[in-house]
This record gives sequence, structure tokens and C-alpha cells, in this order.
Amino acid sequence: MRQMFIAMLALGLLAGASDAQAQETEGAASTEATAETAETKQTVWWEEEEELKETRGFLGGLLGAGFGVNGQIDSGQKAYVDASVLFALRGGLLLGKGSRWMLGFEVAPVSNRLDWRFRATPTGFVSFGSLVPIKGSKKWDWLWSVGVGVGGGLDYRFLVGVKVDVLTFNYKMRDNLWVDFGIPTIRFHIETADRARWNTQFVFPLGITWAI
Repeated sequence: MRQMFIAMLALGLLAGASDAQAQETEGAASTEATAETAETKQTVWWEEEEELKETRGFLGGLLGAGFGVNGQIDSGQKAYVDASVLFALRGGLLLGKGSRWMLGFEVAPVSNRLDWRFRATPTGFVSFGSLVPIKGSKKWDWLWSVGVGVGGGLDYRFLVGVKVDVLTFNYKMRDNLWVDFGIPTIRFHIETADRARWNTQFVFPLGITWAI
């Protein structure tokens, strides 16, 4: 009888040890699965796409209004300020990790009103700049755009131009769709002639950029 009791007790202890080991193994597997799931959730689709697309193209446009300071060299007349309006089409490449560098081309097809007293002028620029992250979340970003460009136009005479963007912000609604606004973008044009007319344009633009 005593031997039977001891045998039953031993069997019970063995069964309990086996159940504990099984529960421990199941818990470890569950913890490992949870960790893998959390690690998988940390990489979301827009981050993966951003990592893969380090270089890609973009298209867009902008519409802006502001004012221009106008004058003429050796004319004896004072410079004056007048309204200015700009509509331009844009395109180019987003370069580098996270597409933080921008090489762009901008053309205003007879839609840049440098000086309200004169007709609209065709102008164009090639520019290079950087998109600096300011603040963001998993679904959107604020980017600060800084860049310079060179170009020209045609208004009776050929124009040489320079542009500077120091306070342009991009609201990144999606990975491939941005809304741009500036305060302001600055452009300078001058004619290639004696007693050349010149214009410094201050435009507050609102634009849309679509990354390909």
C-alpha cells in the first residue's frame, strides 16, 4: 500500500513538472511572437517606401502673388513698387536618403507678371535645395525648403535671373503629395543691355508637389 502511494505521488510530481514546463515553453513562444509583431509594426509602409525610393521624380505647380521693386540703371528715375503675380510649372528630382535634396526646374510660360505696368513675362529657373525636417508623425511631415536657383526670361530683351528660397514650407500630406507655401520666395531679374531694367520680385507662393 505504501509503495503504491509513493508511486502515485511520484507520477503526480512528474505530471506537474511536465505541465509547468509546457506552460513555460508556451509563454516563451507567445512572448517571442509578440516581440516579432511589435518589431513588424515599427516599420510602416511609408517608411519602407521612403527607404526604397531614395531618388525619384516630382511634378507640380505654384501660384503666387506679391510685389516687385522695379528700376532702370542710369535712367535718373527712382525705383518704384508694383504688384506682381506668378504662375509656374515645376518638375525635377528628389535625391539622397529620404529624398531630402531637390534638383528642380521651374518654367512660367508667359505667366510671370514681374511688373504690373508691363505684360506677363516667360521666365525659367534651374534650382537646387534641401528639404529639412521640422516636425512630423507617422502620417505627415513639416519640411523646411531652402534653395537657390539661376535662370532667365524674355521681355523684349533677354533677362538673367536669380532666385532664393529661405522660408518655404512643405506640408507632407502623404509620401507622394505635398502642399508648399512660402513667406516669400525672392527672385531678381535684370536685362542684358545698357540702361537695363531690373526687378526684384517678392512672391508668396502656394503650390502642390506630386512625387513619382
